[in-house]
Amino acid sequence: MTNPDAALQVENLRVEVRTPRGWIPAVDGISFCLHPGDMLGLAGESGSGKSLAVLAVMGLLPAGARTASGTVRLDGVDLLAGGQAAWRTARGRRVAMVFQEPQSALNPVLTAGTLAADAQRAHGLPVDQGRMADLLGRVGLDNPARVLRSYPHQLSGGMRQRVLIALALLCGASFLLADEPTTALDASTAAEVLGVLDRLRLEAGLGVLLVSHDLGLLATRASRVAVMYAGRIVEEGPASAVVGWPRHPYAHGLQACSWSLRPPGAGAGARLPVLPGAVPGPADRGTGGCAFAPRCDAADDRCHAAAPDLAEVAAGHSAACWHPRAGAAA
Repeated sequence: MTNPDAALQVENLRVEVRTPRGWIPAVDGISFCLHPGDMLGLAGESGSGKSLAVLAVMGLLPAGARTASGTVRLDGVDLLAGGQAAWRTARGRRVAMVFQEPQSALNPVLTAGTLAADAQRAHGLPVDQGRMADLLGRVGLDNPARVLRSYPHQLSGGMRQRVLIALALLCGASFLLADEPTTALDASTAAEVLGVLDRLRLEAGLGVLLVSHDLGLLATRASRVAVMYAGRIVEEGPASAVVGWPRHPYAHGLQACSWSLRPPGAGAGARLPVLPGAVPGPADRGTGGCAFAPRCDAADDRCHAAAPDLAEVAAGHSAACWHPRAGAAA
C-alpha cells in the first residue's frame, strides 16, 4: 500500500490576486495528490490558473498574489505552515520545478556547470560536476562535458530544457513540477523532452506533475488528468477516461480542439472546432454560478445560479457539472 506521507498532497489550495477591487481568488480550492512514480496531468487553457497553482505549491508566487488558505504537504509536512524556511529546505532537495521558457529560467551569464555548482552549495552539498554530467547524459545530451562549459545562448531550446531538468534533479528531488515544458519547442524536440520525463519517472520513481493545455499530449504520458477552468478543477480521473470520454463540457471542448486527438481519417486540411469565448479573469468570474456556463450550450438557469462541486460520475472519475455528458457504453 502507498505510504500517504511519501507524497505531495495539495488540499483546498486557494490563491488570491490583488486587483483594484481587492483580493480575488484566482485558484479556488483545488486538491490533488502526487506519488513517486506517478505522472499527473494538469490541463486547461491559458488563464485557467494552472501556472499560479504550481507556483503556489513551490512557494514562488509573484508580487500581487498570495496563498489565502489550504495545505501543501510534502512527506507529511505542511509547507504553507512552515513558510519560506520549509520551502527553502524542500525546494531542490524534495520537489523541483521546470519552467516554460528555459532561456528566461537560466542565468545568461553562468555556464551550466556553474549553475550546478551554485545549486549544490545552496543545499550544503559538495560540488560534484560528475553528477551533473551524469544527469546531462541521462536526459539525452551528448558530450556533457561541453554542455557544462556552455552558456545558455550557446545551447538550443531543447538542450536548455534538458539542462533545466538535470538541474532540477541534481540535489535529489523526488517530485518534479513541469509547467508547459514544451511550449517553446518544435514537435519532435518536445516529444523527446517528454520522453525524458517519462523515462525518469519509470527508472528513478520520479513523481511528475505535467502542466499542459493539450489533452492529447497528456493522454500519452499521464496516468491521471485533472482539468482546470477559472481556478477550479472541473474534471479529474484516469487519463484514459478524461481524455477518451470527458464528462465535463469544457473537458470535451479541449478534447475536440486537440490536433493530436482529431478523429481517424481526418485529412491534413480538416478544421478543428473552436471553443467560443475565453476563460474569464479572476475579476470577471462573478459569484454563484458555474464559470463555464456563459460558454456552454447545455447551460440552464441552475448552471447560472449555483456552481456545482466535483462529484463522482464513474469509479475514480469526477466532474463538476450539473449536466455531465453520458459515459461510454459498457
